[in-house]
Amino acid sequence: MAGARASAVRRHSRLLAGIVAAAIGLGILLWGGGQFIASDGGRAAVARLLGLYAPKSGLRIGVGRIEGDIFGHTKLHDLTLADPDGVFARVPLLDLDWRPLALLDDRLTVRSAVAADAAVLRRPRLRPSADTRILPKIDIVVDALRIDRRVLAAPVTGLDETVALAGSAAIRAGRARVDAAATSATGGDVVRVHLDAAPDRDALDLVATVAAPAHGTIARLTGLAMPLEVAIGGQGTWKDWHGSATARLGRMRLADFSLSAQGGRFIVAGTAEAGSLL
Repeated sequence: MAGARASAVRRHSRLLAGIVAAAIGLGILLWGGGQFIASDGGRAAVARLLGLYAPKSGLRIGVGRIEGDIFGHTKLHDLTLADPDGVFARVPLLDLDWRPLALLDDRLTVRSAVAADAAVLRRPRLRPSADTRILPKIDIVVDALRIDRRVLAAPVTGLDETVALAGSAAIRAGRARVDAAATSATGGDVVRVHLDAAPDRDALDLVATVAAPAHGTIARLTGLAMPLEVAIGGQGTWKDWHGSATARLGRMRLADFSLSAQGGRFIVAGTAEAGSLL
């Protein structure tokens, strides 16, 4: 009897020792992996892995070099975005403060993303998505996004344009909040957007304004030769929302619409002066 008890104790001791050894081994493996990723070789490996990311849209992300803490405040050098036809955007340096480990919990958390310069070389040609979801599956939070000098190359607008962009966005728990503003240093255009939408909570708040002078960036994109002013806004819920949209081209009324939304399906009614465009 005593021998059986001693044998059982030995088995339990071996099992406990095995568990402890496995835990120590896993800890060493995780520590070693963290140390590797924090090294120059590890950051280079992460940069190569980003190049292998291949969504069905055809978007490709390239990074020349990664500097800093890959799990926190990092700097991405020579960031490129490409479609099946090649590179369409370049960012020489992106100062990024993010928490990538949150992706394990289906969350993308970006505290700040700042770039002094960025260039859009042409309009992207990505493949359309078959995903019909209104909001993405994962939560996305961007506390601060700023691009001080975004150059739109001639293939985009007809002439090189310089635009500044700033804003924040949060898409989580079925709610989308976006506050953004874009200003054109060369054209004088100003675009502001505020959106707070929560379909599951039956909430919708939308305000957008556009002030585009003649011969500005938007004028070149649209081919208009006169100043354009657009205002969109309203109040209500996701199931029952009512608002308006007005547009003026120079001194002429271009559009005067009443808007309504029912379950995310928008209905537009009103008048438009198409002759103003001619």
